[in-house]
Amino acid sequence: MILQCSNCGAPLQTERVSGKVRCRYCRAVSAVGSLQTQHRVTPPWYRPPPVWIPPPQYNLPSTPLRAQLGVELSVFMVVVLVFVAPLIALAIRSAIDSLSEPRTRTSSQEEPRQRAKTKPTSAPLEEVWPVGTFRCSSGTHSFRFVQSELANAPIIHAEGTCVVMLDHAALSGTGIVAEGNAKIVLDHSDIHAKATFVTANGNAEVDVNRSHVALSTGASLFDLHNNAVVVLQGSPIDGACRATVADNATASVTPAIPCALGKGAFARVTGLTSPVQQRGAKRR
Repeated sequence: MILQCSNCGAPLQTERVSGKVRCRYCRAVSAVGSLQTQHRVTPPWYRPPPVWIPPPQYNLPSTPLRAQLGVELSVFMVVVLVFVAPLIALAIRSAIDSLSEPRTRTSSQEEPRQRAKTKPTSAPLEEVWPVGTFRCSSGTHSFRFVQSELANAPIIHAEGTCVVMLDHAALSGTGIVAEGNAKIVLDHSDIHAKATFVTANGNAEVDVNRSHVALSTGASLFDLHNNAVVVLQGSPIDGACRATVADNATASVTPAIPCALGKGAFARVTGLTSPVQQRGAKRR
């Protein structure tokens, strides 16, 4: 599962359900039961970020914290070096001895042919954020510290089995679209939606954590249908909220916000409170 460090806010991946756990970024030690749970089961796509910048609310320097090896991994590496190093040295010695043995030289015509067979291939290029809309239908795509500003196009359009993960991103466009079994995860990001922040249908899932969402005038927060699931946690919303949740779709917003909601008969909604109900609660 993935917990949240109470000292710097970093994600803590652990299989422990009790006892104590050490943060790999700030090295703080906390009781497992006292930490907030981000995911009860570690998602298959999760990879710990190599660098963590503590959010302002933790009152820590904004200096990036690099991930450090855990104690268990350090001990494992020491054991590997102690027992495996002699075997590696023996293998290297055997290779040197075999190379030193006399061999029959190949002809001058065969040597270029052998060199052509062993020509090294180029390494795959690292994935980069596109100039326009990021579109995908499969695979897992992870980005950090990307910026994108589109005038009249969606920021992300994910469908099929595509998984998109963004951390510390600054994005602007009509919104994000998730269809089929796609999944989009936004962490510590700033999003400006000019039309609809999240449009989702099918079995698509969108998770927004500790991010900031700005809605343009007339824009809506959600348009969810057909079993889509959207979860917003600790992500403030700027702008008048309007949302549509229908056809067995699910929307969860924490903390709750006032929102003009169009809700279907089988939709599940938490955290979107009618502005009229909220004003009445304040009078009481």
